[in-house]
Amino acid sequence: VDAMRRQPELILLGSAFQYVDKNGNLGRVATLPSWPSLAEALLWGCPFSHPSVMFRREAVLKAGNYRPFFP
Repeated sequence: VDAMRRQPELILLGSAFQYVDKNGNLGRVATLPSWPSLAEALLWGCPFSHPSVMFRREAVLKAGNYRPFFP
């Protein structure tokens, strides 16, 4: 939250995450690319784990919001 407050130009902020299996056992930690490799990572798919991101609502609305399939 502090990073988003300090950097108004920041639209989306992601983080690393840790896999957890169905029994609650912790798995590997996945770290995701950061700039400058982010531009290349976007060519291959979304490099963000959606549950770990924070983004500005205005940017999502400006981009057309979520598809209706995902209310």
